[in-house]
Amino acid sequence: MNAAMELLPRLGVSAACEAMGVWRGAPARAQVQAFRRSFVGPHLPARRRRPAPPLALDTEERELLLVTLNSERFVDHAPATVHATLLDEGLYLGSVRTMYRLLAGPGGAVRERRDQLRHPAYAKPELMATRPNEVWSWDITKLKGPNKRTGYHLYVILDIYSRYVTGWMIAECEQDSLAQQLISQTIHRYQVPANTLTLHADRGASMRSRLVSDLLVDLQVTRSHSRPHVSDDNPFSESQFKTMKYRPEFPERFGCLEDARTHSRAFFDWYNNHHRHSGIGFMTPHSIHFGNAQGTGRDDLDDGLPGGAPCIAPGFQQVAQLVDVARSVAALQPQVRQRTLRTALSGAVEQFVEVLAAQEQHALHEGGLFGFRHRRLQKNEARPARVQLGGPQGMNQW
Repeated sequence: MNAAMELLPRLGVSAACEAMGVWRGAPARAQVQAFRRSFVGPHLPARRRRPAPPLALDTEERELLLVTLNSERFVDHAPATVHATLLDEGLYLGSVRTMYRLLAGPGGAVRERRDQLRHPAYAKPELMATRPNEVWSWDITKLKGPNKRTGYHLYVILDIYSRYVTGWMIAECEQDSLAQQLISQTIHRYQVPANTLTLHADRGASMRSRLVSDLLVDLQVTRSHSRPHVSDDNPFSESQFKTMKYRPEFPERFGCLEDARTHSRAFFDWYNNHHRHSGIGFMTPHSIHFGNAQGTGRDDLDDGLPGGAPCIAPGFQQVAQLVDVARSVAALQPQVRQRTLRTALSGAVEQFVEVLAAQEQHALHEGGLFGFRHRRLQKNEARPARVQLGGPQGMNQW
């Protein structure tokens, strides 16, 4: 390295390093290391192991002390008591700390007085919906009235698979009897079979009331609640309330109960039939809940799009045909090959352009682009909706 540093001013970095057989960055690194050593000094040698204290017990003395502590006389005594007793007898075998150190080592007898509880790793339980009317989520939110300290209570039942609002009601107060009436009417309206529906809610007073519990038992509906002291176990209902209250037409206050009902009636009609929900592939909850949504697969584009519109796949099929034609005529004579390719290209390109134009018109009419929205729908349909409920305290479910 020193020779390379001497050749640097005459030959340059590359030539000097090549002549001395070192890599090009070695001189710069050596300069940096020398600059650092000028500040911090050379590296200190490795620390030697600390020698044993001159008063430390040897192996025989440690064994004697351990046997004494484990003897029948001192087996049930604390080390401090053993130490004081041995001093009264004129015998010193070791300090109290040494006794504890030996007892804590291999073959010792020191441990925690109480058994320490080891909490197992709890998996978060969840509710999974793979079809409509399998898991409903319901909650109650407050709407501001005309004056301070006045308001109305909005009851909403939501299907977590399709995000479709199956039932709602506005009342002047929160009562378990009103919740019982709404749940009963909604279940009978959709004719939900017994033992097929799970109704999830938070731990509010109306949700855990005796009337609602007895109703769900009579209707053979599984009841599910959020974990205690956990505020985000009912996300679908909370998200729906936020969508409602962040709409531009949502008023700061409602003039009366009928005003709140009129606004909610218009909102839920828009939410179910016209709202493009991001959680279901930007489809409407009505189309998902009642099975009107159609889509094309991600990898298979030959099924077409809803409404009978042509799919973009035939265009790609024409391109594949062109490739086959090009391969078949590659061995022909130049003039024949050129004439054959020109004829095949003209017909295929015209047909391909027609397919693209029809596809674009349909995509603009449907609000999507080449069917990607419909393929995203089917991807979301394959992924079931879930409600995370897990935690150390589990899920209360009857």
